[in-house]
Amino acid sequence: MTFLNNKTTPTIYDQAQKDITDLKANGADVVLALAHFGVDAASSSYMSYDLWNTVKGSGLDYILDGHSHTIMTEGDGGEPIIQTGSYFATIGVITIDEKTGKLDKNAKPCLYKITQDSYSNAEVKAESDKVSEEIDEIYSAKVGSSEVDLNGARDAGDAKENGSPFRNGNKDGETNAGDFSAD
Repeated sequence: MTFLNNKTTPTIYDQAQKDITDLKANGADVVLALAHFGVDAASSSYMSYDLWNTVKGSGLDYILDGHSHTIMTEGDGGEPIIQTGSYFATIGVITIDEKTGKLDKNAKPCLYKITQDSYSNAEVKAESDKVSEEIDEIYSAKVGSSEVDLNGARDAGDAKENGSPFRNGNKDGETNAGDFSAD
């Protein structure tokens, strides 16, 4: 496994461009990037805007983003970036035309707010509760412990305070929290 950033060879953006080119050459009708970059100031140096500005016009249709928990169907400059916020409060929808297999330009991406009424179907709720119980059981299992505080800092200030030499904390470098999780 190789982790790329904007200083590696190839950079994360070079690899994205290569992957988009390969997907299109192999017949992909729609190319979506599933990303976790973010679009806010805290995401600086690895933002979905950076990815889009590097590869725009190359066949990437949309970036399905996360990290900054922004609620948006496009970027500030109209970039094709969608985020749905957090805590499953919103669902994002992008429509692909069944006839052409392409992104439907007439059906703008949209967001649907999830409310208590969204769970009114008893059959769906029963299945959801069953899956939730299974997940809760798995997540409640103790998998390890640490005698030191684990560094999950996102920004440079907190990262340095918690012993990380990396500028953007857990966003661009190794942390003991990442090591603990991987181990």
